[in-house]
Amino acid sequence: MDMSDFSDVRILDVGCGFGGFLGHLQDEDIEPAQYVGIDISDRILDEARDRYPGSRFERRNLMVEPFEDESFDIAVEFGVPNYDLERVSNQAYLRRYLKHAYDCSDAVLVNCLSDYRDGDWEYEEFVHYYSPEKVFGYAQELSRDVVLKHDFEPIPQKEFNLLVR
Repeated sequence: MDMSDFSDVRILDVGCGFGGFLGHLQDEDIEPAQYVGIDISDRILDEARDRYPGSRFERRNLMVEPFEDESFDIAVEFGVPNYDLERVSNQAYLRRYLKHAYDCSDAVLVNCLSDYRDGDWEYEEFVHYYSPEKVFGYAQELSRDVVLKHDFEPIPQKEFNLLVR
């Protein structure tokens, strides 16, 4: 599995929000074998269900309610780790997320904002920037099969994807 091959795989979308990743898959005519979106907001999940009827969306906190009787080919998380969580350490959250997601899937893909940035874009207070080396280290605690992709165009910040297999 690579960072962009989602055809015919079982996907767990952690922090799915309004289902944007599912919408992206549909726009690209990519048909996963299964899609499960989880989030902790009932209001957001209601909107996701309205946008994508027939798709599976659940209220669940993966850290508190892990999937014990179900497994996935890949767990993805886009955006959630980038908000400054304030009450908990973002580093600790990301480390725990990687472990819990890896426990229920064959691969984990996470997107983070990088503390390496281009240009003069100022740091924003409400987001968290990660050291790619530290995140790579967390992933290496789970598997030696880790890919770090850090070559996106700034939007305006730098970001990276990490895939743990």
